[in-house]
Amino acid sequence: MRPTFIRAVPDEIERYGFAGAVLLAHIRFRCESDGPGRFERDGFRWWRVSRRDLGYEVGASADTVKRALEKLGDAVVSANNLDKPEDQTRAYRPTDDQAPLTCQKAESPRSDLPEGDIATDLGEIATPPRRNRHSTGAKSQPALPIETLEKREREGGEEGCAVPDEPGPLDAEIVPDPANAHPPQNQPDSTDPADAWVEAELVDDDPDPEPQQYCDRHMPHGTDGNCGACGRRRRIREKWEQRQQTSLLRGIFSKTAEPPQPVRRQPEPRPEPPSWVPGPDGRPRCRRHGHRKVAPVECAGCRDAAIAAEESA
Repeated sequence: MRPTFIRAVPDEIERYGFAGAVLLAHIRFRCESDGPGRFERDGFRWWRVSRRDLGYEVGASADTVKRALEKLGDAVVSANNLDKPEDQTRAYRPTDDQAPLTCQKAESPRSDLPEGDIATDLGEIATPPRRNRHSTGAKSQPALPIETLEKREREGGEEGCAVPDEPGPLDAEIVPDPANAHPPQNQPDSTDPADAWVEAELVDDDPDPEPQQYCDRHMPHGTDGNCGACGRRRRIREKWEQRQQTSLLRGIFSKTAEPPQPVRRQPEPRPEPPSWVPGPDGRPRCRRHGHRKVAPVECAGCRDAAIAAEESA
């Protein structure tokens, strides 16, 4: 199941990049929580997951996850799945020398056994080859228990988490963080939240909605075994992702490569036909009446043509 947020450390973002830091934080979170794919071996907690599912939970593709694991290097330990050889998933866990996120982070179980003992039971421990090797320098100090931190704060120590000098007012109002709230974008104005959610689902007009990742039986966490229904759901989701990518590229190219609009020309006025044409004898005659160039008085059209030609009518 995709989490609502992932807490990445700025130092890890600087060291491994955005994708590597997010991946490391998510693996650390899954190993410290309960759920499918988690198991404990020789004092270490592992998380068994495929690259495709791992990428779905962090919002990245399988290729991005592969490159991020290569860049993480020794920060993440991966191992083969010897319990189920037919399963292509691998188990992951962060290394022991990673600095804790905050002082409230629970201490992860650690073992006194060397890395070779883990390889005997879990399989060959293999870290993916990396392009950039960063020196970690001195190891970070392990996290201190909460009781020790509180005792040092009472004694005036400077280590541990920062505590304000004066306590805040007792009548202070707690304001919820708006960044953690996720209201629906099309939720109507209603006093009943349940009615609002129902109305929001009714007005959803997405012609190609996002399909579910697993079958109805194994939703939302999936299964570690073989399931034909989950495989069909996964293929449907892959085709949906390809359609979304094609639609996005089509929209980008349609905006950047629009043909210029044709300019419509104004119709040119047709020239007036001449008032005089050559007659049978070669002399000019009226085009309409057939008389000679000297127009009679009663022929107003010929008289106007003669005036326009600066001749006597």
